[in-house]
Amino acid sequence: MALATAQALAQAERPADALTWIARAVEASPGSVRLHQQRWKLLRGAPERSDDERRAAIVQDIDALLALRGQQPSTLLAAADALREHGQAQRADDLERRIAGEFDGSPAHELLLYRKITAGLGPDGKPKPEQRPVIDAFLARPQLHDPSLREEVGRLRFELLRADPATPADELLAAIEFTRIAGRIDLNTPYSHGPIALAERGVHLERAEALVREGPAAFDRLVAELAAAGMPDEMRDIIRRDMLGVNYDALGVVLLATGRSAEAEAALLRSQEVSPGYPESLARLAALARGRGDMDAAEGYLAAGFELELFQRENPCKRMLAQIYREEHGDLRGYEKYLDKIRARARELRRARVIAARAASPAPAPAFALERLDGAEITNESLRGKIAVIKFWFTTCKPCIDELPEFEQLIRDYARDRDVEILTIHFGGEKDEVARWMREHKHRFPVLLDAGFCQKAGVEMFPTFWVLDREGRLAYTLPGASENLREEFAWRIESLRG
Repeated sequence: MALATAQALAQAERPADALTWIARAVEASPGSVRLHQQRWKLLRGAPERSDDERRAAIVQDIDALLALRGQQPSTLLAAADALREHGQAQRADDLERRIAGEFDGSPAHELLLYRKITAGLGPDGKPKPEQRPVIDAFLARPQLHDPSLREEVGRLRFELLRADPATPADELLAAIEFTRIAGRIDLNTPYSHGPIALAERGVHLERAEALVREGPAAFDRLVAELAAAGMPDEMRDIIRRDMLGVNYDALGVVLLATGRSAEAEAALLRSQEVSPGYPESLARLAALARGRGDMDAAEGYLAAGFELELFQRENPCKRMLAQIYREEHGDLRGYEKYLDKIRARARELRRARVIAARAASPAPAPAFALERLDGAEITNESLRGKIAVIKFWFTTCKPCIDELPEFEQLIRDYARDRDVEILTIHFGGEKDEVARWMREHKHRFPVLLDAGFCQKAGVEMFPTFWVLDREGRLAYTLPGASENLREEFAWRIESLRG
């Protein structure tokens, strides 16, 4: 009760009251590491104290916890983390050495070893060759407590072996099989990336194909587990489609390695059906088209993936475009001018994908009558005859907030357009709290209070966008944050003008 009250008060931005209640919780359970960590978090944000006072209070509480539970490795690790954060690196090092020396087989030491591995990764997040001994030693520990760490370090070992051309085929396959057994969340490695690695070397192709074809059933099992855990339908569908897109791409690679090019192309096209824009399969489709002498089709595939910015890796479509241009022209002079044509084609392809997502038989939007922050009521009927864009969001949803600048620019673009209404529905929260947040952050866009509507309408993912046609039907439903928000919503709005 005391902890829940403290958390509610902290959420309501009442840190002094929250500290009072967390103190009561600690008094009732003085050995609880979790409660002490909550107190440290609240003390870090205590506005009425100076930095030195906050630091002193936190260290004092750490010492009290160590005096009570200093023989527990979990306590030592929590204390070490907090001390390091507050500038006491030597004390933190001493506690971590105690964990390693006295509690080698503990979950706390396992986590420390994992952190050391991740701290040594390259800037691209990949393991370095010199890390092989520590990775092998981690996986050879008599007992691994955290399945997620076992899974992740197994993936890192696979990446190491994959990057080394001297790795024996059997050793690479064994690393892939380990990720299959350990796999809980990362199913791409055993069922997609692993088979690709085998196919690229031309080894164990029969097993590679078998692994790829096992993938969809494994994905379905994971999605069922996520459903049981309460993950929204939209998020599960995104995860499943992403995994299937990679998996069909892997199937294409394996089939190409076995000389079945027609089946391979069909698999790569299927990759694009389930996960449009996946750049790896687009680049492979472009290579097949180029091999047939169809340069226009090849360029179209590469343009479709050209705009994507990939995390910690090069876009294969951009790489192939530069390669083709260099082969045809001898160097890259004039390449930027050529890319202007590619960018224009990429934009048109993206526009076509956006418009193609319009519902063929749009259903009426769920009925609502909701209060705006200024007290006015907005209903479905009041929007009828207009094209309406509705954003579902809440003030502590980071993806919702990150896209607000572009969203507000979209609102300004249509501010004088009587045929278009752009508004938002805020999930949960009290009217006064939402109004205060809007004032503090200097936002002026229309906000309706959901009053339970999100749950009734089945909106579980935030942000989510609805675009209603003039008859109040759901022309577009878009769960998740939007890239190119301003441009693409303008396309959606204009598609409904007729």
